[in-house]
Amino acid sequence: MLQYEEAVLRVFHGSDFVTKLSRILLCESILANMTLVDGYTLGFLIIGRRYRKAEVNEIADLASSTSVIRELTPLYKDPPVFYIVKRSFGVQRALLEVKAFRSSVVLHDIYGVKHFRVVINSSMKEALISLVKRYAFEVGEKDTWARLRVKRKVKVPNPLNLGGFSGVCETRVGVSSSSTLTPLEYLALKRAYELGYFDWPKRCSLERLSRDLGLSKATTLEHLRRAVRKLVEEYFSYR
Repeated sequence: MLQYEEAVLRVFHGSDFVTKLSRILLCESILANMTLVDGYTLGFLIIGRRYRKAEVNEIADLASSTSVIRELTPLYKDPPVFYIVKRSFGVQRALLEVKAFRSSVVLHDIYGVKHFRVVINSSMKEALISLVKRYAFEVGEKDTWARLRVKRKVKVPNPLNLGGFSGVCETRVGVSSSSTLTPLEYLALKRAYELGYFDWPKRCSLERLSRDLGLSKATTLEHLRRAVRKLVEEYFSYR
């Protein structure tokens, strides 16, 4: 039985595009379905509407002014969702090296601070912080800091079976197979199914599902209901 800890890794990279975006627009955003390829982070960037409306053109203009972004392709306008390829500042690399596991969603708050939900071996916490700072410095990021706040201790017989968490090297980019679902609706529905939200008896609560997605319970429930309604309408349209 291995001794692990569930924690929140908070990281700030001053020159990161998503950091600047969150601070300028005063909005929360999330990176979902991330994967690491040749020093670049690939995934979905989903802009929140909590503080003010974020215009797609404004986001595109900001992306064009930085060398951090390699690709930013708009997918949806409401809410703004992009496929993003950006330079990695080394957090995923650091997590991989200390054999930690992270949630598939990373939250950026209005101050630009990144929140990674991770499960990490208790003996590797200091090493993780050191690597995060070192790798950021190696790519020229001078304005950086990292903090790790432990939430609880967990005993893990097999780390590969951690529900809701993925090894960095195993993360995959996924898209909806139905054109009627937005990325958020697809992600909410997919994770709800995987975690057992629809099972009877239910194996996953709405609270746990919302934590896994990095969203509020109300927002998670909204996207779930919209997704289910679309699927039901599609089903009965063929009856």
